[in-house]
Amino acid sequence: MTTGSRAVGLDVVPKVLELARAEIADAALTDRVELRPMSVADLARRGGIRPRLAAAALHPPPGLRGGLQKLFRAVRPDGWLVAPVMTPPEDADGFERAVRIHAAHLRGGGPVDPAEALLTGAGWIDVGLRPVGPQFVITGRKPTR
Repeated sequence: MTTGSRAVGLDVVPKVLELARAEIADAALTDRVELRPMSVADLARRGGIRPRLAAAALHPPPGLRGGLQKLFRAVRPDGWLVAPVMTPPEDADGFERAVRIHAAHLRGGGPVDPAEALLTGAGWIDVGLRPVGPQFVITGRKPTR
């Protein structure tokens, strides 16, 4: 993490939060990373979290859609969002598509297709979709206004 930066992590799975706490402690970042047992869909307070960078973990698509709009309101102007999503690549054949969709359900997020539309629809700009291992990461920036 950049010197002086702080992060807030949200997740709805207690075991994930437990593992994250251990990783954060091992990295000596407990004073800079706050974990909250909540979904991005539950972000209600405008400005309750004012990050420059928000990382959204795997969420089911309905919660992710609403959560991305709430994160958009919460993130500072010119801030970024990074969210891993499970979506089959465009060139996937039927078998690979089925395997990726099944894996997405097993991991709890469900398939997201097309992922870029989620961010663009919420107001993010400079939207990108990057393959990272068996999943994709969508990124977007909040306009400065």
